[in-house]
Amino acid sequence: MIMEQAGEIVLIATAIRVFGRDAAFLLRRLSAGIRAAVTEMTRPEHEGEGGR
Repeated sequence: MIMEQAGEIVLIATAIRVFGRDAAFLLRRLSAGIRAAVTEMTRPEHEGEGGR
């Protein structure tokens, strides 16, 4: 039982080591996209019309 848990921990640690940077990069991109979308949705309509 302990060897199985140790194997799972090693597998999880390896996955984090391999995919951790990519996951962090994707999360940053996703959060930037969400922020841009929220900013666009909350912007008043008359701001984006080019000075009309």
